[in-house]
Amino acid sequence: MKTIDPEDKIRRDDAVDAFAEAIKRRLDDKAAQGYAGWDGEYPSEDLAFELAADTVEFVVGQGTAQGAIDIAARAMMLWFRHTKGKEAAP
Repeated sequence: MKTIDPEDKIRRDDAVDAFAEAIKRRLDDKAAQGYAGWDGEYPSEDLAFELAADTVEFVVGQGTAQGAIDIAARAMMLWFRHTKGKEAAP
C-alpha cells in the first residue's frame, strides 16, 4: 500500500473543507430564498436531471465556480437520499 504524502493530505483536506463551507453557504442562501426539499421532498429524478445538465454546461466551458458548487450540492442531496446519511456518521 502506498503511503500518503502528509503535505498533500493537508492541502487536499483544506480544499475539501473550503468547498464544503461554500456548499453550506449556498444551501443556506437557497433556504433563505424559500427553497426546500433537499432531503426528499423535491423529486430525485428532477434533481438528477439538473445535476446532469449543470455538469454538461460545466464541461462545455460555460461553467463557473458557482456552478461547481451547485453540482456538488445536488450530488450531496442524491448521495444523502441514497444512503439516508448513514455514511456521514463518524
